[in-house]
Amino acid sequence: MSGAAGRGNRARGAPLGGAPRVGAPWRPPGVRVAFTTSGPRPRQVSPVSRPVLLALAVAALLAGPTRLLAQGAPLTVEARSGVAVPLGSFADGTGVGEGTSAGIAFGFEVTFGGGGRTLYAGFSQLRFGCREAGCPAGTPYVATGVDAGLRLALVTGRKVVPWVGAGGLTTRVESPGVDGSPEGTSSLGFGGEVSAGVYVGIAPGLALTPAVRLRRVGTDLPGGAALTLVHLVADVGLALTF
Repeated sequence: MSGAAGRGNRARGAPLGGAPRVGAPWRPPGVRVAFTTSGPRPRQVSPVSRPVLLALAVAALLAGPTRLLAQGAPLTVEARSGVAVPLGSFADGTGVGEGTSAGIAFGFEVTFGGGGRTLYAGFSQLRFGCREAGCPAGTPYVATGVDAGLRLALVTGRKVVPWVGAGGLTTRVESPGVDGSPEGTSSLGFGGEVSAGVYVGIAPGLALTPAVRLRRVGTDLPGGAALTLVHLVADVGLALTF
């Protein structure tokens, strides 16, 4: 009887070894079913396309607005030349070292930044005539120093970008010897400046940068006499943008 029942169960599709589980579908012996989650599989990026995508990403990073419009480009190097004009008692006073005249100014500057804000740092040398102060004829004061500060662009996204700035500076004066002070080099003086100028793009990566700077810096001449240099620098730079 049991043999007949077993054959009956196998005839109805029951697997060997017992009755089928309730609700379980019948599967032929030896067959495995793998279940996967529904939905499309993630798209595989072809190994060949990866270098192309990387090149496009690098090109997008290097692209952007024309660097001439920057005045806030990553790096700009300028060579500058102009005139330094003494003001106040530095020009017409009667104290030790005072009574000077205008002279040449030159130097170089580096700017870097973006978004309308630019940091700058530079070196300059100013040669004031000082005959009225008692210098030997034809011998100038040579004021050499460095300056650094911040500039703000008044507009952006144009070839002509006006800006204003403010910063600090240091200077040393090489004195040829004046009334009340022997020949020599002054102590290191500290002061400040305010400035305004225009960045004018003239070619890709090249610009003219006329500017004016009002400066005030104090120092001690050889012999200990205090001298305050109040002066205006008007110059123009040739800027190379990287």
